[in-house]
Amino acid sequence: MRNTVIAVLLAVWASGCAEKAPSGSTGAGAGAAGRVIAKVSVRIPAATAETVDELLTPGFSEKASAIGHVRNITCIARDGLFEGYVDVDVDSAGPAGILRQVAAAIAGVDLPADANAPAITLVETIGVRNL
Repeated sequence: MRNTVIAVLLAVWASGCAEKAPSGSTGAGAGAAGRVIAKVSVRIPAATAETVDELLTPGFSEKASAIGHVRNITCIARDGLFEGYVDVDVDSAGPAGILRQVAAAIAGVDLPADANAPAITLVETIGVRNL
């Protein structure tokens, strides 16, 4: 049992950006149009969870925090895979605009040469009308 727990802990490395609400986020009046959760996935073959975390988490969390009305940024680093989730109150840009901003955030991060192209997806919409 102990070896299983250690293996799971080594296989998934939850990074330091989890549960942080960026200081630039605005709570006043935000969220009236709903919320969007967007996900960025980047595969880096043969990289350890720690390496993935060191390479992508600081840059992505910094760039993503510049998106307006961010509620939360969560980064997960696994062996060979980075996932960044951005929970955002929808503004006049709408869900498509949020996805463009998230794409710009990961584009601003220096990816290693062996990294696959980032995949940006809309994970969830909460209270969003007229998608």
